[in-house]
Amino acid sequence: MTGRAALCCKSEMCDGAHMRNFGPLMTAAILITPFAATSVAAEPAAQRLTMRSKPLKSALLEVARRYKVEILFSNDTLRSFRAPAISGTFTAQEALSALLAGSGLAVRGSRESGFMIVRAPQSDIPPAAGMPDILVVGHKTQNADIRRRSNDVQPYQVLARRDIRMAQAGTVDELLGKRVSQNTAGLSSAQKPQGSQGSVRSNFNLRGLGMDETLVLIDGRPMPRVPGMKFALAQADVNALSTGALERAEVLTSTAGGIYGPGAMGGVINLVLRRDYRGAEVTATSGLTSRGDGAYRRWDARAGFTPDGGATDVMIAYSRIMSDGLSNGERDYADRTRARKYAGGLPSLYVELPLSSSVNIASIGGTPLTLRAAYGGQALGSSITYLAPQDGRSPGDLGAALSSRAGGLDTGLPSGEGGTGSTLVAAQRSSMLLANLRHRFGSRLEAYLDLIRLSDKGIINYSRSSLTGTLSADDPRNPFEQDIGFVMPAPGLGTKGGTETRTTRVNAGLIVSLADEWKANLDVSLGRVRQLYAVAGRTYGLDALYALYGVPLAGRPALDPFSSAADFNAALADYKVQSSFRFAQVNRMSDGALRIAGPLARLGGGPVTATFLLEQR
Repeated sequence: MTGRAALCCKSEMCDGAHMRNFGPLMTAAILITPFAATSVAAEPAAQRLTMRSKPLKSALLEVARRYKVEILFSNDTLRSFRAPAISGTFTAQEALSALLAGSGLAVRGSRESGFMIVRAPQSDIPPAAGMPDILVVGHKTQNADIRRRSNDVQPYQVLARRDIRMAQAGTVDELLGKRVSQNTAGLSSAQKPQGSQGSVRSNFNLRGLGMDETLVLIDGRPMPRVPGMKFALAQADVNALSTGALERAEVLTSTAGGIYGPGAMGGVINLVLRRDYRGAEVTATSGLTSRGDGAYRRWDARAGFTPDGGATDVMIAYSRIMSDGLSNGERDYADRTRARKYAGGLPSLYVELPLSSSVNIASIGGTPLTLRAAYGGQALGSSITYLAPQDGRSPGDLGAALSSRAGGLDTGLPSGEGGTGSTLVAAQRSSMLLANLRHRFGSRLEAYLDLIRLSDKGIINYSRSSLTGTLSADDPRNPFEQDIGFVMPAPGLGTKGGTETRTTRVNAGLIVSLADEWKANLDVSLGRVRQLYAVAGRTYGLDALYALYGVPLAGRPALDPFSSAADFNAALADYKVQSSFRFAQVNRMSDGALRIAGPLARLGGGPVTATFLLEQR
């Protein structure tokens, strides 16, 4: 905020008798005054006004001249706005309201004190005059969702651009996780890499009714749902959408199935994109965790122009997101969890033995272990023990080591891809391409074409670097008199991959101004999403399990879990194989809608509108 002096236009439109002090103003504010110093009160309250579409600043100058009123605004605020064409009989305030309809701006003041153009609070933005809620609201946003206010009969939360910027969120998933308390999704897909098959797609769960019951829209239109691994359609993925591309996020946290159909019982999330941008900008965002790792980088580029003086608007935006993710070795979460889980011994069966650098052992029946006579014959007094890599493998050394570690387990993570190198948070590689073309054919017809292309890829290391097996009491490799189960590391094994989701939506439409401020909107949307799950790396074949159970195939070496680490790894190398797997799914979407709407009556609180909708999905 600067100064208290308003700048006055220096052309013939400025008259000294009309200079006023409006208090603290934004830098480069402009005060528009009429041509002459004639008394405002002497002017008629309403006039016939016809005005073509033009830059908003020019339209305000014409209103100031015609109605001989003072109008104060910030030049920076109006730079990218255009006024719609209007025709009718208006008072000065009605004319200003009509010019600002759907722009996110509001008029304050009166004819006597002067008018001020300001940004309206998000919840206070009224629908465009004569434009029913369900139609595309003006040409500023092309948002086809239902407009609501904060005191609506249904709870509606709006995150404006300032809220989005202040959140400092790297993804849309993170943004709504921080700012919408009704979003109960908990961990993101990236934070549960094994369970999500390396996907980093968005997850929204309003009111805890499930992600399948939260509908995701962009500009009020549905996005194609992602095909799931269980051959069911999951929630649309919008995580590749840059938060810098959002004008606002609208969240309806109540049942909306009656309006939007199936899949909206939990609520609706509508992401409204920035439009009407002219010029060019490139921004870069980067960050690290407080520990200096998990690097995040984002590049945003946007360009907008009009090739014909305002009748046509073109905008293109591109974004690229790269995050490094985290491995389990970079945090002690797994170590602390294991220490607590096994503080009292093995929770239940041997299958819960932890993978570590050692061979962890448990009796299958839970009975205390007893060594064979060849290994010392000691009773361990516990059903669990472990053998460390540095322990000797002669019968005497082996028995002494197993006996000394009775009642304990090695809970530390092993080194390599299956342990410290396994993924804690998936790495992300995402990109976004937006393109928008609009053309106005006079004052009554507007056409638009919109493209959204999102690519979202997660990358993880899979923890397939262990061998789990059992040895019967009569197996010569078993040093115990009981049947045992064991888990041991398998160095050099592991796969890397993840899931990539590519989403494309194209929509085109017409907005027609009919008589008596009625409007019609024809909109067609086509969408496609392709999800690819792919992994590759080194693993062991089924013949390794045969060898581990004591029945190696002809010509293949035996695998003894109680041999030295060097001997075991040398034998295991004979069973290592290259492995790869790819699984792709595709879903297609089409949606066509015809909306006709307009005012039925004008009341003190605003117009009463009716909407007729015919839709095919």
